[in-house]
Amino acid sequence: MEETYAIIQEEYVAARELSEEHLQAYLCTVREHLRILPDARLGHVSGDAFHFTALRDSRSGNAPLQQWQAHIDGRLHTYGVNCDHLSMCDPEPLEGIAQVLTGLLSGTELQE
Repeated sequence: MEETYAIIQEEYVAARELSEEHLQAYLCTVREHLRILPDARLGHVSGDAFHFTALRDSRSGNAPLQQWQAHIDGRLHTYGVNCDHLSMCDPEPLEGIAQVLTGLLSGTELQE
């Protein structure tokens, strides 16, 4: 586990603040989510949804629209973030996400 912990702290800026105990808890949570996901019954939400897409991720494209539209009655607002999926919680991408959320919450929404 020490080697894994060292690699994660080196590669992912957001993980540098995590203790080994926190990281172990996170990995247990991920394993549990992967275990229950195939049987999950996703619900339906009335209203709009806001989705942040990692632009440097090959899985992007129209996938969010296709995946989420069946679960919402409103509009899906998508915002591109110039990073890959695993970097979404790094400081620079989070700053951009925070700006969008601040605009949404203050009523001065930024362009999608």
